[in-house]
Amino acid sequence: MGRGLCVPLFGFTLLQLADAAARFTSHPVEKLYVVKGQTANFTWDYHVDNINSEFDAQSPRWYYHNGSYLIGYGDGFDGWKFKINTKTCPVRLRVPTVRVSVEGRATLVITNVSLADSGTYGCRLHLTSGSSSSMPTSEARLIVTDSPGPPSFNVTDIEASSAVIRWAEPVNDGGSKVTGYKVEIDSKTYYTHSWKPNYFAIPGLTKNKVYVVKLYARNVAGYGNASSKTFTTKKEGPPDSPVFKKIKESPTTATLSWSKPEENGGEIQYYTIYKKLAGEAEWSQVGTISGEPLIYRVKYLLPGKTYSFHVTAKNKDGSSLVGVNVMTVTLPDETTKIK
Repeated sequence: MGRGLCVPLFGFTLLQLADAAARFTSHPVEKLYVVKGQTANFTWDYHVDNINSEFDAQSPRWYYHNGSYLIGYGDGFDGWKFKINTKTCPVRLRVPTVRVSVEGRATLVITNVSLADSGTYGCRLHLTSGSSSSMPTSEARLIVTDSPGPPSFNVTDIEASSAVIRWAEPVNDGGSKVTGYKVEIDSKTYYTHSWKPNYFAIPGLTKNKVYVVKLYARNVAGYGNASSKTFTTKKEGPPDSPVFKKIKESPTTATLSWSKPEENGGEIQYYTIYKKLAGEAEWSQVGTISGEPLIYRVKYLLPGKTYSFHVTAKNKDGSSLVGVNVMTVTLPDETTKIK
């Protein structure tokens, strides 16, 4: 019989005799992510021409940690049924209840997984001839994840109508990458992605009011516990952000109208109008107005394109937040009939 070959395949290692008929036909993913408390399924399957003549009496064999701990085997004396090796199977998989089994011919199943179950698992087809190192073998890594711990944060730049929270990633990510955050304040919820800067400007607050803000981190297991802070907005400060009433568009123009915001102790001096073409990263200032009516016509736009608009208000204490209360519209083409 020929010598064994070691063939890398999609991140797992397949060890197979050069002339053996027995081989794996199905493999688990290289890294199997499972949320704590759920079930891990290592979907192995194999082909063998004659199981009674080619397989050892204990085959396949399932193991943990590079073969250090034999979990169990197919018993050739009992119809190849799965049997747990009570001497070497990790105690956590069988005490206080048995959590490991085999479904089908070779799919290893671990229920109610815990963080301690993380590690490398393997399945080996033990044949009647050949060295142990030449037996067909497939491995996969189980990564058990939990929801992340609470992120630490501070409340800064507190004004009459807004505040900014800045945070650090949680010390405990639960075993997988943090993918987003959730901010809760005064029955409102805001979501942000992890790839964005770790800060968020909270709009629409009321002056001289006590708030409790909560911050959650999220990974593949979901949101973890929140961290919270209490703060009080100022009695006076920059105005609140204006809110659009409507936009009337033509192929090359957009007429904006908005409501007067809370002044927060200082008369509004003027408004600044911004636009942003879809795909652009930065806002472009297109004009300012002071006094009523609160209407502005943005000209020289591109027909059929999508634009976003927003307005800031300024008083003696400064301007409202940029990029809040945005309205997005797609302009009609030149050929579209305007009603």
